[in-house]
Amino acid sequence: SRHAKDLVGKLLTSDSAQRISAKEALQHRWMKNHSTGTTASKPLSPSQLRNMRVFCKHNKLKKAALHHIARVVTPKQVEVLKDVFSSLDKGRDGYLTYEELKAGLDALPKDSLPANLDISKLMAGVNVSWSGKIN
Repeated sequence: SRHAKDLVGKLLTSDSAQRISAKEALQHRWMKNHSTGTTASKPLSPSQLRNMRVFCKHNKLKKAALHHIARVVTPKQVEVLKDVFSSLDKGRDGYLTYEELKAGLDALPKDSLPANLDISKLMAGVNVSWSGKIN
């Protein structure tokens, strides 16, 4: 839109004396027309903050891979993954333990699993918070 282009142009002005401030940007017509005027209704949980901190420590390649995955996974695929996670989470605590993961894999037909599947390595590979659990 014309207003969006105006805002972006003002933000990208190379002369810092001419560039609008963050406060002015928030008062721009486009921002006012596209803002809900509310802040997040739910603060970050300690586990979300911990996951963000862990993410920040990843190398650039891993961060790029995670960003790519986040962009290409469809909402339907996310729902399927949530359903699978919930079905494996017997403790209903939002975490999968080694035992829960193993029980879920043991319930699958043996011919659907790789012959050399090492559940310990699988658990270590997806346990990004190093808590011994998958969240």
